Amino acid sequence: MQWHTHAAIGANAIWLTALFGDASQAPIVYLTIGAFGGLLPDIDAGGGKSYGAKIHYIGGGIFKPFQNVFRHRGFFHSFMCIVLVFCLSTPLAWFIDPFVPMVLTAGYASHIVIDNWNCGLEFFYPLKKRVTFVPKWMQFRVGSIGDNLLFLLGVFGLVAYILTHLPYIAT
Repeated sequence: MQWHTHAAIGANAIWLTALFGDASQAPIVYLTIGAFGGLLPDIDAGGGKSYGAKIHYIGGGIFKPFQNVFRHRGFFHSFMCIVLVFCLSTPLAWFIDPFVPMVLTAGYASHIVIDNWNCGLEFFYPLKKRVTFVPKWMQFRVGSIGDNLLFLLGVFGLVAYILTHLPYIAT
């Protein structure tokens, strides 16, 4: 998927704060953390014309070493890495906010779920077998109408969140 689709879908992890906690807590922070989590699995993407390279521009180039170590859609697109992101971000719950690990991990996992709509992933890394959760006939290419529809769905979810939580956001 394109980077903005991953960011929009990842930002929808903010809904977890409404489901499990206080919706009045720092919505802009949660939107940002969810969007960042949605982009994070592409830290292994190449530069240049790669859509995934946007995470490198956002991070100011700090993720560049990962490009040469890991194959794209390998380790960082695996179940093991989802667990690792949650475990590594859990201390943030004590220092920053209890919802940070949950929102970050949900945004991260959303990337992997929607990437399955356009290709197979090494979900059970280090096994090299690529796995897809949708049938071949349901998959679509990056930048296609399906990709754009997912982006619009992500934007719609964010607008719905803002409208339903406007009293909390405005204060």
